[in-house]
Amino acid sequence: TTGGLGDPKFNVDLSAHLRSWGRSIWPRAITLISYTTWLFDHSNNSRADTLWPTIQRDLEYVAENWNKTG
Repeated sequence: TTGGLGDPKFNVDLSAHLRSWGRSIWPRAITLISYTTWLFDHSNNSRADTLWPTIQRDLEYVAENWNKTG
């Protein structure tokens, strides 16, 4: 079976995982936002600016697909 965000769920024995999944579905965006904030705080704006498109894509994907299954 699959859960939201196109995330297939399987147990170690390869059977379908049918219970809720407790991990975060968007850890990369959280990490990049924290890192980008740190870069801005340390006057590295040009490097921080290069990360925003990736953050935006991740968050747009979550916003569009968070409730989908399959």
